[in-house]
Order: sequence, then structure tokens, then C-alpha cells
Amino acid sequence: MLSYVVQEHQLFRTWLIKEFYPAMRITPPPTNPPPQVPDFLELNKESSSDPTSPADPQ
Repeated sequence: MLSYVVQEHQLFRTWLIKEFYPAMRITPPPTNPPPQVPDFLELNKESSSDPTSPADPQ
């Protein structure tokens, strides 16, 4: 979801800078590099940080 929001924001900003500002004769803001969105790590379902399994009674 975060990736979608970031991409939508970048698209809107690009449209503003290339289409809207020139049409309205407004000086566009300085370029701002887009934020880097880290890829989500896949969780390893076999390993667990808890050494005990919830299915194992103690």
C-alpha cells in the first residue's frame, strides 16, 4: 500500500511540474528526489524467534 501511495504522489508531482505549472506560468519548485521505498522482506514461516512452539504443551 505504501508503494502505491508513493507512486501516486510521484505521478501527481510530475504532472504538476510538467503540465500545471507551465500552463499557469508558475515557477516550479526545485526538484526533490523521490523517497526510496524498501522492498518488503519475505518472512520465513519455518523459523521463529520464539524457541517454543505454541502447539507444544509445556
